[in-house]
Amino acid sequence: MKKINVIVCFVLISFFAAAQSAELVYKNNVNSTVTIETEIGQGSGFFVGANLIATNYHVVEGANEAFCYTNSSAAKYEIEGYVAVDKEVDLIILKVKGVNKPAIKMSTSTPTPGQKVYVLGSPKGLEATISEGIVSGLRDWDGTKLIQISAPISHGSSGGPVLNANGLLVGIAVGAFEDGQNLNFAIPKSNLDLLLGFKKSYATPLSSLNGDSKKSTDSKSMASNHISESVKIGSQIWSAENLNADRFANGDLILEVKSDRDWVAAGENQQPAWCYYNNESFNGSVYGKLYNWYAVADSRGLCPTGWHVPSDEEWTILENNLGELNAGGQMKEIDLYHWGSPNEGATNQSGFTGLPGGYRALNGSNSNIGEYGLWWSVTKHSQVEAYNRSLCYANRFLQRFNLYMSSALSVRCVKD
Repeated sequence: MKKINVIVCFVLISFFAAAQSAELVYKNNVNSTVTIETEIGQGSGFFVGANLIATNYHVVEGANEAFCYTNSSAAKYEIEGYVAVDKEVDLIILKVKGVNKPAIKMSTSTPTPGQKVYVLGSPKGLEATISEGIVSGLRDWDGTKLIQISAPISHGSSGGPVLNANGLLVGIAVGAFEDGQNLNFAIPKSNLDLLLGFKKSYATPLSSLNGDSKKSTDSKSMASNHISESVKIGSQIWSAENLNADRFANGDLILEVKSDRDWVAAGENQQPAWCYYNNESFNGSVYGKLYNWYAVADSRGLCPTGWHVPSDEEWTILENNLGELNAGGQMKEIDLYHWGSPNEGATNQSGFTGLPGGYRALNGSNSNIGEYGLWWSVTKHSQVEAYNRSLCYANRFLQRFNLYMSSALSVRCVKD
């Protein structure tokens, strides 16, 4: 019994030793926090990796450019763009130019009511402010999970880190009910974990989130498809990211299909349709949308004006330009956050930045995200099948297959 008491005593001492004072939490984390400024407003954020900061999507929503200040100094840095975004959850990961600060350490446990928490942010523009409170509850509103906290969150604190008593990240400050008292909320850290797994290796300008602000705001005229990244391979110019359009080039909406039954029906009716892998929008922020072949072949144009979905012959030209034996390796993105190991032969030497977005079968099932990238050609193989190209984590080849037109694959565009 004495030995057991000694062990219990040691565990308790270790637990309490891990807890930190507010002063220490502040000191250990303030260098990893930032104040974000746009032409629209201000918010908070924190480092999650080299040159990467996390914040709420609404902090930069509608902005064309942004800057950040590290809260430990007056240095100002340009935000190049975003590498991952989930609008529904209200999170975005931004890439910052010319700075490399330590990432905030993350908790591996779920917060529970009664636990002490701290919020670091810039309420009302007052940089590097710390507030203290407790976890008041874990809430679920219409499927959205939030952490209710008593630590104050004011305008400007959105996007700041919520830390536990050990100084580890448990959530991201998102907002408060103005009509209540101490009704403040944070997004669980688990949502950030998911988003980090889908980050791109390059930054996309913030303006691409809003469309071209100089164009008409008429919803019919604002086609959402655009090419923000491209690469020249041989004599061809290819888009360097998967298409993520919900409209044809003329502005007509493409049907989004979620249920397996509706997916089968769209195929049977030869109706153009798109989906997110597993119907999860954060997959679209990295891998783009998946389209059936009927969307690809539609005369309204799936790619933006001046671009088109490649033919089987144009895919063959690309492969010949890169060399048949290692074309796939030169086309695959090297980031193992996306590709499964061993990601054989991956160099991305071509700049194509191929991603393993998986596919949706004609029966509606989703398969192989993280393992295969599959892209349509506009060329028919038969009355019910069309040619496509595939990259696989386990080899270095660009492979040619034919799949049912009712399947959903990724799309790349090639310049006219």
